[in-house]
Amino acid sequence: MTELYGKRLIGQTGMRYAATRALIVAGAGVVLSQLFPVAWWIILIVIILAMASARFAHGYPLYVALAAAALLYARARTLPVPEPGLYQQNRSRGVVVEEPLTRINPRLVVKLAQPWWGKVSVWLRDSSNTPRYGDLVELRNEVRPFSFPRNPGLVDYNIVLSRRGFVGQTNVRKSQITVLSHGHGKIWMRLLIVPCRRYVFRTINRFLPRKEGALLTGLLLGNKQGLPRSVQAAFADSGVMHVLAVSGLHVGIVIGMIWLLLSLIWVRGWWRFGLIAFAVIMYVGLTGARPASFRAMVMGLAALLSIPTQRRVTPVASLSVAGLFLLAMNPQALFEAGFQLSFVATLAILLIVPPISRKLHSVHVSQWLRKNALLALAVSGTAFLGIAPLLLHYFYRVAMLSPFSSLLIVPLVGLAIPLGFLVVVVNLVSGFVAAIFAESLRLVLSVILWLTQFLGGMDWTVLEPGKLCWPWICCIYGLFFLALNWRRGWARTGLRLGLAVSLNILVWRAAFTRPQTNVVFLDPGRGDAVFLGDSLGRTVLIDAGINRKRVLRDFLRSRGIHRIDIAVVTHPDIDHYGGLLDLDNRFHIDKLLISTTQGRHAYQRMLDRFRKDRTEFVIAGKGTEIQGLGFGLRFIWPEGKTRFLYRKGLVSTNNMSLVAFAEYAGFEMLFTGDLDAPNLIQDQDVRADLLKSPHHGSRKGNRQLLYDCVQPRYVVVMGRYPTPAGLEQRLIGYGNHYINTRQEGAWILRFRNNEPVACPYLASRFGR
Repeated sequence: MTELYGKRLIGQTGMRYAATRALIVAGAGVVLSQLFPVAWWIILIVIILAMASARFAHGYPLYVALAAAALLYARARTLPVPEPGLYQQNRSRGVVVEEPLTRINPRLVVKLAQPWWGKVSVWLRDSSNTPRYGDLVELRNEVRPFSFPRNPGLVDYNIVLSRRGFVGQTNVRKSQITVLSHGHGKIWMRLLIVPCRRYVFRTINRFLPRKEGALLTGLLLGNKQGLPRSVQAAFADSGVMHVLAVSGLHVGIVIGMIWLLLSLIWVRGWWRFGLIAFAVIMYVGLTGARPASFRAMVMGLAALLSIPTQRRVTPVASLSVAGLFLLAMNPQALFEAGFQLSFVATLAILLIVPPISRKLHSVHVSQWLRKNALLALAVSGTAFLGIAPLLLHYFYRVAMLSPFSSLLIVPLVGLAIPLGFLVVVVNLVSGFVAAIFAESLRLVLSVILWLTQFLGGMDWTVLEPGKLCWPWICCIYGLFFLALNWRRGWARTGLRLGLAVSLNILVWRAAFTRPQTNVVFLDPGRGDAVFLGDSLGRTVLIDAGINRKRVLRDFLRSRGIHRIDIAVVTHPDIDHYGGLLDLDNRFHIDKLLISTTQGRHAYQRMLDRFRKDRTEFVIAGKGTEIQGLGFGLRFIWPEGKTRFLYRKGLVSTNNMSLVAFAEYAGFEMLFTGDLDAPNLIQDQDVRADLLKSPHHGSRKGNRQLLYDCVQPRYVVVMGRYPTPAGLEQRLIGYGNHYINTRQEGAWILRFRNNEPVACPYLASRFGR
């Protein structure tokens, strides 16, 4: 009993860890299905040969057969590419499989009917009588494919949603959606789950204010849509975002409540197990059966089943069985961040907390302090350490205060969830009594909100070193596994060797690796955003894209960049400076170049934010030059006269755009902002190797005269596809390299030996 759980996960004879080994092998098969396009008949031959040789090789070929079967199964469950004809239709039919539960950004999910397949996100503009689950509806608007920003090192939500079965989205008005019939969909969802979910939301909205109600919805059902962005950011910064994702904590509380209730009324044995199982399955169904809640359900029911059957349950084995169930339901779930975080956190707790708990018995403190403080801190600390590498990979940051924040907030969550269920149940009998409990609940929720925002405001506790790549993640978890097996000689030898090799790689990489000079034309969704970095780590930013997309913020975080030497805002349109509004106080800009200080409220807010940060402001224009940053900047527009006319309201904002040359090793790039009148600069020498198309490919800004004067080798369009000027057709055969970041994703121009090398998004998505 003194041995750690993780000592014999690999190579253990017998059946104790059979499920764990099966999960590891099946997961490897699912990963291989994404990496190697092998024909199905070859995989089938491998399975047959492995099964045939298993008897003569002590059963080890069965692992090969299982991996090949998982590969084949994952390949079969991979969703096909949507038919192009779907996006050319103005009418489509489907069944509502998810209805809006809040009036904030109401959204339906419609599962398309034949001849099409897949799910569509339907955003309701003005519909008051929204369709409900199981309604067959007709949509009289075109379905558009998803067009989320695609940038190197960042999550591609186009891929994430396609793995979940979504094929596109559409916006409809009340007149564009018609309910044709009712009563479709799964009967148990229609008659049981969905009505209960509606009732829970109605009750919460009735008794609680908006912010507290949205928090309770997140705690009970994992629905965070109603929470303000600032509150969600506070939960993330304080390291307790996990309480808003239904997992083992929530399922454990539900099981505990029902167990206590049934014990009071003397329900025992199989009846107790059956009632608890029904309630837990209902609860997980209410939450949408996400991976974390489903995993917790399987583990909880396995532990409960051991009581009437009087059989011992191994927690690691039950976790592995839950993983196998999830992979059988949806192999693509393996690539979801939620799936990975949930399983790694639970596994870390199961492997590390038991020996820590045994060690704590030798600590001379009170039993209450040992159980409620030290052991709780050990649980939250091990979970945090377990998922820290994944947090750095997916979110580029870790909240170092997370174990201590959990120690304060999780007990309050453990009080709020039972109170929330109590309000929901008591309201069936008496609304007056439910209102009394709701007041106590509101107080608890208010304390949670206050604590979270207080702890989240400690910026110094958040570490943002940059994105951690998969090879290093695998290395860290490999060293962790060897450390768990420290008592074995091979593990000690492997751990020493692994640490020595890892440290050597880190030291030599830091000594000899230097940042590479590159220009990254980001895909911010709307607007322009160009990042220039040289081999000495000096950085220049030209425009920042639209706000609320978080593209610029996450791009900088993924590279561990918190200081920008020079930022250029070409003109006061929010799709050119909005990304700067997403940057928090951890980011600093040394010098900000702008064309004017006049602009709307959001523009003034951006200027005020950087004034407080003591950023140096420069009103740039024709004749302004910046040197000494690797890239030379030379501005040729606007002139002083144009700036005077702008103050009088006689010149448009677009024609106040800063126009600049950026030069590196003789390679000239012309950045034009949203200049809609290229004739203003045609009398100047504007020849360049690269032209950033004016005003996102507009007709006025992209006259042929401009291209004849510049004669670019590369033309980059940002923020719009297709272009109003028809550049896609005009530049065919013109000798240009045409790039549209809305069509192709971010585009990188790297300089190797002072020569530019183009690297599109699809070629750089797995690297920097």
